[in-house]
Amino acid sequence: MNKKFKIVSNLPYKISSPTLLKIFKYRETFEEAVIVIQKELAERIISKENSKKYSPLSILMQIFFDIKIAFHLSPGSFNPPPQVDSSALVIKKRAVPLIDVKEPENFKSFLDRLFNQRRKKLRNNLLEKELYILRENKLIEKRAEQLTIEELFSLYRRVYETG
Repeated sequence: MNKKFKIVSNLPYKISSPTLLKIFKYRETFEEAVIVIQKELAERIISKENSKKYSPLSILMQIFFDIKIAFHLSPGSFNPPPQVDSSALVIKKRAVPLIDVKEPENFKSFLDRLFNQRRKKLRNNLLEKELYILRENKLIEKRAEQLTIEELFSLYRRVYETG
């Protein structure tokens, strides 16, 4: 059965991130979503490098999905009104991912480790064999949030193709 699912929801803010991770996990059977989530999380999901909001979740979602904020909602749009602003996020599965990640869960683990201590430079978040490749690529003094999706994936591939 090749059914693809769609989601239309005003998600409880507490389960928004876990729901986005489920969409990532089941990306093969996912087609599209329109969800209302906390504005701060929506902005984090679409963030790019050199932003404090850039995270493993935003990277993974952007690789596999075309994501945009359709519009913002004020607290007065709801009854009872929440204490935060909201955004309607449109998520559509890409026909072809931005990069060819053969083992997305392993790449996710790698990203989680790199972003674990955001303010530290990469040299403080990596294993010795990974540091060798960083030195080779002159990335040792950078932070994970400074690297593009392509640079992060290239680093991941170099580490795991040479190891």
